[in-house]
Amino acid sequence: MRLYTKTFPDPEIGDPYHLSLDKQGTVISAVFTCTGIVSVLTTATLPDGSPVYDTVQGIHTISTSTDLLDLHTRLDVADNTVYIFYIANEQFVDPPVNIFAQTLPTRAQPGTIAEKEGYATIFGIGIPSVASTSTDYMFAVVSTGSQLTLTGDIELSQNSMTSYQQGMHRLILGAPSYNTSTQLLSIPLSAGTSTNGGGTLGTGAGLVGQDPIDNTVPLTVYVSTTVGNLLQNKVPLVNGTATIYISLAGYPSGMTGKVKTAFKYWTRKAVTYFTTP
Repeated sequence: MRLYTKTFPDPEIGDPYHLSLDKQGTVISAVFTCTGIVSVLTTATLPDGSPVYDTVQGIHTISTSTDLLDLHTRLDVADNTVYIFYIANEQFVDPPVNIFAQTLPTRAQPGTIAEKEGYATIFGIGIPSVASTSTDYMFAVVSTGSQLTLTGDIELSQNSMTSYQQGMHRLILGAPSYNTSTQLLSIPLSAGTSTNGGGTLGTGAGLVGQDPIDNTVPLTVYVSTTVGNLLQNKVPLVNGTATIYISLAGYPSGMTGKVKTAFKYWTRKAVTYFTTP
């Protein structure tokens, strides 16, 4: 398992603090130790319903553990799901929260949701593919101000994620090709390595600071089109490649279609256009 660090705003839990992560088989355990002043959520609320905090001085240690197999079987799991481990009342909130499913309606940032609910955010576990528990793609995120200790079957990646996005894979759409005999439009789809750019329409958004990715794990890519009939709206990306097929039978020539690809909780990862022949 490779672990990526991420720059979160330091939560109000005191400093210095220390996070230890251990992986034995499919079980990940975390021990969080904070020395100093800890912000504690109280039962009191302000007139507008906002939470009220108190502070406690000293050394505070809390722990939690989770089985990756349990995360993979949750009803809200999807490719590139990220589960966040919150802290409230000096305890880890159980079970971890699928942060992107929770923020999808408003597109709020994870930290915004955490602050609204009165939680502190320490780390999360990302699942690149529901179909696999491969050790290559799981990742944890920690606050930059913390000290980190890793034990067991886990190692720290040499690179840091400078952009925290749900989809760890950059999607690339190739040039559309039309078959006159079958009236099918085919569009190549692939997962590329990260680049130092924002990407353009048809190439997807580039990510910064990631290692080259292993595309051997099947991923589900969600596809939509404004013109034509998709043969599959959920396309399996196997070994990093796939093909999108769109039937244009019965459609007049000269129409402009727009194809979008995405992961379940992260939309508009790559876009391309075509014109009906």
